Amino acid sequence: MVFLKGIIFFILCINYNPMVANFVDYNHKDYYQHQEQVEWWKDYENLPRETGTIATNVSEAIQYEEWINEPMETVINRLTNYYGEPLLEEISNAVSDFKQVPTDWHYSYKVDNVYLLQESDEKTIIIAEISELLVDKVVGKGLALITLDNNYKIVEQVFRWEY
Repeated sequence: MVFLKGIIFFILCINYNPMVANFVDYNHKDYYQHQEQVEWWKDYENLPRETGTIATNVSEAIQYEEWINEPMETVINRLTNYYGEPLLEEISNAVSDFKQVPTDWHYSYKVDNVYLLQESDEKTIIIAEISELLVDKVVGKGLALITLDNNYKIVEQVFRWEY
């Protein structure tokens, strides 16, 4: 079931990866600067909260559930609003593969909070708190480390569940 959850969650626009992020260029003030392995989920609540365009785009991307019933052309058009390459092609292919197999998928995802880790002219890095819902009951919690390009499209993402 955990394996299936991971695959399905990836298809819902998220790479399931419970490992530590290997990013050397994340820095928020001096705390995160130039570490080989950043334990990005620690002390994230102390970061500034993001409530504007970035938070809205990330929330819409993660909470987008209509893809399961929409035609692929519509899905791809919608995904291009949220994702940039190389992640866009990866997710589009995963959705296409998933839609070819019958399923009784009932999970949905909600972004609870978005925290700003780093912002520059080239990219923005945020941490998002995510709830996994079955019907309207929270069945899991996770954190996402998400990199957006200068157009605020998601280009990288790493997730840690049950933090």
